[in-house]
Amino acid sequence: MPAQERAGIYDPVIAGEMIGAGIGFFVFGEVLSFASWRWSFFVMASPAGRIAGQGTFKSTLMTLERARAEAQRSSRTEFPSDRPRAS
Repeated sequence: MPAQERAGIYDPVIAGEMIGAGIGFFVFGEVLSFASWRWSFFVMASPAGRIAGQGTFKSTLMTLERARAEAQRSSRTEFPSDRPRAS
């Protein structure tokens, strides 16, 4: 894609980010006029905690599935005495 077309496609992305940031500051300022500043930490920590919890839960499930698959693959442990001896 030519550089000139890339710039044209990227313009709405940048505009959306700037408009969103401006609206966010306005809305957050209005919310803080009715609530204390401590409320903002609760609002930000709540989704962050959920995201972190989901990531931990998912990684734990993946570890358990990997361990279960490993146990199924090696359901019989071979001992040196089980192997046939070379004559």
